[in-house]
Amino acid sequence: MVAKCDAVVVMGSKSNLKVMMQASGILKERGIPCEVRVISACRIPIKTHERVRGDFNASR
Repeated sequence: MVAKCDAVVVMGSKSNLKVMMQASGILKERGIPCEVRVISACRIPIKTHERVRGDFNASR
C-alpha cells in the first residue's frame, strides 16, 4: 500500500534532484507528506499530463 501524499515535487530530469530533495525536506519539516518524481514532459507528454491532472499514485 502506498502512503497518501499531500504534495508531489516534480522535476524534468535527475539533474534537478539535489535542489528538489531540499524542497521536499522543507515540506516534510512542516509536516506535509510528499514524494519526489522525475517526469519528462518532452519524452512522455501524455503520461506527464495525466499525472499532473490526476492521482500520482494511480499511475505507478
